[in-house]
Amino acid sequence: MRIEPRIVTVNKEMDCLGLKTRTTVKTVYQDLPKLYDRYMDAFRKNLITNVKRPWEYISLSQNYDKDFSWDYYTGHVITKYGEIYGDLVKFSVPKGDYAVFEVRCKREMFFGIKVGMIKKYIYTKWLPGSGYEFAGYEYEYSNEDMKKKGSHNVDLFVGIKRKQLS
Repeated sequence: MRIEPRIVTVNKEMDCLGLKTRTTVKTVYQDLPKLYDRYMDAFRKNLITNVKRPWEYISLSQNYDKDFSWDYYTGHVITKYGEIYGDLVKFSVPKGDYAVFEVRCKREMFFGIKVGMIKKYIYTKWLPGSGYEFAGYEYEYSNEDMKKKGSHNVDLFVGIKRKQLS
């Protein structure tokens, strides 16, 4: 597998409203479906206020630890923060430089596996061979137009910074 990303600069933070969990490499495949189900239940109940139109959906990973755990947020981009219900949380996508990898999958049952394979490629092959290092955060991005073309189309934005020459 050889995938070349496009490099972009996100100039403004994106404010989001959603849910958060702490997950690990061992539990991610159990944790995320539960989190998505809880979030979509809150969304159907109209607890997510001020959703940007057309909608944009973010799943942000950050605060990685040496024990292979990290914070995982999922939710919609919003126009402004309003009242926050239940266990919903505010989160923001950091501005900065990103390597963007397209993830396109026709079948839901293979989506998690495909994302995992692409991430393995990014962190074990692409990043070490690039002029960049991981900035400590990444996010999956989807929007209304992408959803119309296929239910499992996301762009994976990996935060990057230029490697320092020693």
